[in-house]
Formats: sequence, structure tokens, C-alpha cells
Amino acid sequence: MKLFRNRFLIGLLCIGLGLAVSLLAIPKLTQERAPDMVPALRLKVDVPAGEQINADMLEAIAVDKNIIPDSVITSPESVSGQFAAADLFAGDYLTSVKVRTQQDNLDYLKTATDKGLRLVSITLPSLAAGVSGKVLPGDVISIMALMKTQNTDASQTLDPEPISDSYDQGNASSDSNKDAVKASGQYKTDMQIFPELRYLEVFSLSASDGAEASVSSQPEEEEKNILPVTLTVFATEQQALLLADLESNAIIHISRVAGSEQASAFIDSERIVMSQEVSGQ
Repeated sequence: MKLFRNRFLIGLLCIGLGLAVSLLAIPKLTQERAPDMVPALRLKVDVPAGEQINADMLEAIAVDKNIIPDSVITSPESVSGQFAAADLFAGDYLTSVKVRTQQDNLDYLKTATDKGLRLVSITLPSLAAGVSGKVLPGDVISIMALMKTQNTDASQTLDPEPISDSYDQGNASSDSNKDAVKASGQYKTDMQIFPELRYLEVFSLSASDGAEASVSSQPEEEEKNILPVTLTVFATEQQALLLADLESNAIIHISRVAGSEQASAFIDSERIVMSQEVSGQ
């Protein structure tokens, strides 16, 4: 009987200890493992590109910081009155790259569409390939490419013009060079310029996260250079197809030709989008 009482008491103590652990320790452990929540803004309605955003379109929520980008917007006051940079949809989190303080770029896109142009982006393989970040929106650039593929079909399709022909008129003609390329069945290994891509107008330069690139030769202490990774230009359909082909089959390098104020000297006025001289801005 005494042994039974001891077992009974021990059982009660074990039950009490288990309840204490459940009521005290487990909630504390659960709280420690809870995700770190941060405020974020989410759209309640669809917002077309260019439409102004107001507080009625937004809702503030708490979200696990591990599932949203660092550029998420947290304050309704900081975004109210700004414009959607692209078509946004209900449920989208608002980030700095999804809104703009002005409609300038959106107006440029409409102007480009009216002129029959489209946007196409290319990857810059290095800082040097992007002119060390010295290219600005509205500048005129030339595209150079070093082909990676070795087939005659591409040479017949892309019809490149060797760079040396552009600078030394005493060299053999481009037709002779093309004949030599076709006869050998291989591309020449030197860099080439394509006539269709000799003069293109730049729309934007973007960093790896899609934000606008920003490069200053002497940044302030609190500033940090955001190097460009991709470059977007206005292009015709033919130019866009050629650029897409080069993106896959070549190493691309660009050269800056002129600023936006001189664009009309290199590009037909009917195809200039951002030049202040032409657009009247």
C-alpha cells in the first residue's frame, strides 16, 4: 500500500511537471520561433500603368520579412499621389520599383508606341561593356558584338559589318569580307558592328534587382553606386529581333555616340523619343 501511494504521488508530480512545461516552456519556444513580421503595403484593386495611386487603393498588413523584398513600401503617405510604373494587380506588394513620382517614363513609352517602337533589353557582361556607367537615358549608343556561335546560317541572317570597315576605307570591302567568311564556314573572331544597331536611343539602365542604375564618379558619403546590369533601348521590330539574337549568341559591348541633345544628328527625328530637342520637353 505504501509503495502504491509513492507511485501515485510520483505520477501526480510528473503530470504537474508536464502541465508546467506545457503552460510555460512551450509558448515561450513557439514565440521565439515565430517569424519576424514587418509592415507592408498591398493593393486592394488593380491599377493600370500610369494611374495615380491613392490611399483608398492600399491596405497595410504585417508580413514575414523573409518573403518580401527589401524595397517594400511601408508607409501609405510615402506612396500616395505617385504613379504606377507598370500594370499592378490586387494583392501586389508595393515596392520602390513599382511606382514613380512622375509620369515622364510612362509618357516616353506612349510616345515610343505611337512611333512604332518597342523596348528591348540586353545584358552588360562587365562594367567596361557598359562604358563604365557613363551612359544615360536618352543617349545614342552603338552595339558591338563578338559572336560565340560558329555557323554560316547565323552569318547569313545577321549580316554583320566588321568594325575595321567603319574606320579604314582602304581595307577590303564588306562584301569581300562576307565572301571570305562564307568560304571559311566560320565567323571572324573580331568584334563586329551591325548597321541596324549603329545608332540606338537608350531608355534606361537597370541594376540586378530591376532598380534604376545610378553611377557617380564622386558619390557622397551616404550614397552608393548602383551599377547597371542591363540596358534597355528603343527599337524597331527588326532591331529587337537582332538584339535578342545577339543576347543569346554573342558577347555584347556598347559605345556611347552622343547625348540626347545631339540625337537628331544620328537618328531620324521620327524615331527619337526622349530627346528634349524633338519632344519639346
